[in-house]
Amino acid sequence: MAEGQARSNLAVLGHVKWFADLGKGKNVELGVSGLQTDSDHRLYGADATFKWKPHESGEWKSFLLGGELFRADVDESGFANAPVGFYVWSQYQFDRNLYLGVRYDRTEELTDSSLVTSTYGTYLTYYTTEFLRMRVGLEHADSDVDLLDSRDTALFELNFIFGSHPVEPYWVNR
Repeated sequence: MAEGQARSNLAVLGHVKWFADLGKGKNVELGVSGLQTDSDHRLYGADATFKWKPHESGEWKSFLLGGELFRADVDESGFANAPVGFYVWSQYQFDRNLYLGVRYDRTEELTDSSLVTSTYGTYLTYYTTEFLRMRVGLEHADSDVDLLDSRDTALFELNFIFGSHPVEPYWVNR
């Protein structure tokens, strides 16, 4: 920032969603997002989620498929002009409390968009109640960045909620 210029901390964020019922037990949700922190830094996104939860198969079966695409617009030296990233994920519910999911991410580095990282992951989720979720997972990264290439990660999550029911519709697929 040049000396004498006023600094603004104002950021603008917007997200618009469209939901459609595709028939018995099937729906889709589409969205677009935008973030602007100043005239030199913007982020755009588009997302989609498909949900299948058949009424005739009982309460404890479901399938989710979703993804999101991001594009940054950065006008600053040392950064790539328009790096892109996306992820795609899927989750299947086997019974009342057990879910299996997979995820694929692909991102371009902010400093050099020709450097790409791809991450493959799988996870197993168990809900004890709608207020407590445990998840274990494995991820593997292939990257043009030496520090990230061939990185294997194991994860354990414990998510809990105090208070009223969760507002996120995909927190519990019940």
